[in-house]
Amino acid sequence: MRLARIVTDESSNLEEEFARKKGITVIPFNVINREGKVIKISTDGKENLEEGLFSSKDSFFRYLNKAKRKRDIPTSGAISVERCKKYLKEASRGRKDLVCILPTRELSKIFENVERAAELVSSEIGNEIKVFNPKQAFSAQYFIIKEASELAEKGQRVERIVEELDSIREKIFLMIALYKIRYLRKSGRLRKLKKIASYLSDFFNLVSVVAFKEGIPEPLFVTTRRRVEDKILSEVEKVVGHNEKISVRINYGGAQARKKAERLEVLIRQRFEDRLREISSYQTGVLVGSHTGPNTISVAVRKFGYEEIDSFILAKMFERVGEKLKRNERTLNMLNIYPVIDADTGKNLFFTLSDVAKNIDHSSLSKTISEISARACENGTGFSGTALAAYLSGFSSSILRNCPKKIEAKNFVEAMEEGTKSAYLSFRNPKEGTVLSVMRVSARASRNILQKEKDIAEILKEAYLASVKELLNPEVQEVPILKRKGIVDAGGLGFIDVLEGWLSALGKEREIEDFVKDFRDKIRIQKSILSYKMEEARHPGLCLKIKIEGLEEKNKESLVRKLESLPNPIESPLSAVSNILHIHIYDQQLQEKVLALCSQYGKAVLVKATPLSQRKFELLINKALSLIGKLSLVIKFLAWSLYWFGLRILLPFREIGLRKHYRDLNLIREGLADIADKSQEAIFIFDSKGKIKYFNKAAVEHVRGLGIEGIKVSDEIAPYLHPEFLRGIEGKLFSLGKEEPFLFESKECSFELKQLYAGEEHIGAKLVIRRR
Repeated sequence: MRLARIVTDESSNLEEEFARKKGITVIPFNVINREGKVIKISTDGKENLEEGLFSSKDSFFRYLNKAKRKRDIPTSGAISVERCKKYLKEASRGRKDLVCILPTRELSKIFENVERAAELVSSEIGNEIKVFNPKQAFSAQYFIIKEASELAEKGQRVERIVEELDSIREKIFLMIALYKIRYLRKSGRLRKLKKIASYLSDFFNLVSVVAFKEGIPEPLFVTTRRRVEDKILSEVEKVVGHNEKISVRINYGGAQARKKAERLEVLIRQRFEDRLREISSYQTGVLVGSHTGPNTISVAVRKFGYEEIDSFILAKMFERVGEKLKRNERTLNMLNIYPVIDADTGKNLFFTLSDVAKNIDHSSLSKTISEISARACENGTGFSGTALAAYLSGFSSSILRNCPKKIEAKNFVEAMEEGTKSAYLSFRNPKEGTVLSVMRVSARASRNILQKEKDIAEILKEAYLASVKELLNPEVQEVPILKRKGIVDAGGLGFIDVLEGWLSALGKEREIEDFVKDFRDKIRIQKSILSYKMEEARHPGLCLKIKIEGLEEKNKESLVRKLESLPNPIESPLSAVSNILHIHIYDQQLQEKVLALCSQYGKAVLVKATPLSQRKFELLINKALSLIGKLSLVIKFLAWSLYWFGLRILLPFREIGLRKHYRDLNLIREGLADIADKSQEAIFIFDSKGKIKYFNKAAVEHVRGLGIEGIKVSDEIAPYLHPEFLRGIEGKLFSLGKEEPFLFESKECSFELKQLYAGEEHIGAKLVIRRR
């Protein structure tokens, strides 16, 4: 087995001692001053500014702070492919495999240069080189490089290292506080529209804080200089779960930034003392400093997730659930049209779960989960409230069966599966397309990801994403009114709130915020377009909640059968959870018969009897809110229309720029087409659906040899391919040549099939055919 070595670049700001100890190769950048000299930090304290030599980093940042004109600010550039080859060859000495960890390709050309150099070095030496895109930068790279070097020391192969890095990069949150944006502006890193905001920010001495999402920096917030530390700490609290272990890395610029970083480090130690595994600070190098300026701080937080949770974390998860249900109570009430339109799903779910974790016994996990379940079963009201009570009853039973001190991922997934099973069994006639379906899909998604993930927070995130998809597009919809009205089940939406509450407590809210926003926008539209006739909301009958003291589990089935035999024309979501019975009845007279039957199996107490008919007051409120929603959609459409016309007609500068850009692209396309037409090789380019988008003159000659006179754009590619090649690919057009070109030889031609990507998205393929 060949050993692996780690390669990174100068932007990672690693301590020299750390890089030397771990055997990490650091690829430099060219940072050039106005005289065209490469900037260096002296090792002996000498300084010559004209030659680009600085006595220390502090000296460089003092110079940078005084730079007033654009030409005074140093520029940077990635080193050439040839120089990258030199560093990779040196790192490969002894035929070591390499893992190259570089800043996201959106930020620097170094990624592409190293990728190309890696191909050349690997083919020459015969080792394996993986170029990894962490979709992070600066301080965040430290944690990824550290993890990679530790895995390399353990003798892990490059595939395993990259696999591990792929999982931890999602658990790193990076913030960069820019006290002055003029350095980014002068380096040309800001778009024109953003330049206006940057001038205002600098003029009013505001601090802009940006975060990284999928490798792209996005504004997080703008604040005053006095509040920046508090805001950063608050943001860390949002992304870190309750009692979750973390590590923190801080990078800073000049002397003023060092003081701020030291103060911030003290505050982080105080706030997260019991959760902090590691915290370190280090001064930014000249490369990053030349772009961000001397007064910049970057803070990276490495989260370690939850391989197990205790009673305190579990209680916090249910506290957040209560907060979510309270916030969305009105929405749930409005969407409540199944099993009857009585506008109480939000109220019932909030009543069921709002106080299950308040003043709870934390002395042991078994006591905590038992009490949460007992309170939910006691409070469970309505169809959805009963379903959730049943779910928690099964959830707690599964955990108590193992009697653990803490819940591990395997136990948690088993509890979700047991909870789902209990919810289905609690109803005599369970319906798909309701809250039950959402529970089922969440448990299934959790089981699937458990094979490769042991972090409970990550498992719940996957369960949440799958549950939302099921809610919006049920696999099976057995409820006609939901299908007819085109809205989601209110109970299912309530269970989504439960999952969101759990994820919020586990520090995942920031990660899923974009997904949640899109999802909630769809729910808002459904709520706005929902309409029902007055008579649909006037449903006769009552919803009964009956507590039966002394009811034995073995007698439940007998009781349910007798209740079903009653002359009750209403389709009842009859359920029994613990010793609580929930049933819909047609009229008041049936109530006494139900109580009499229940009394045969124990002491029956009527806890609650509520009418199924929606109250006029609630109905009017829902109608008014629906109307307001429709008006808001119209207003948004008008505002968008005015914006579109204003931007493109009154202020056509953007359109003029786009037209010029389109003309330039056409010019390039024509030139490339001319080159391709002179080629003797037949070239086809087709999209991911197999539709032809481009072909050259040699391609036309090739298909004539197959007995076909003409090719058309948007035709299927298959008819124009040689039969021998078609047999060779066996229909696997987009799986062959995924990483490397797929080569195929026939008697008359050779074929080269290469897949095409835009970023990580597969967009099509290129086929080159050479005649022998």
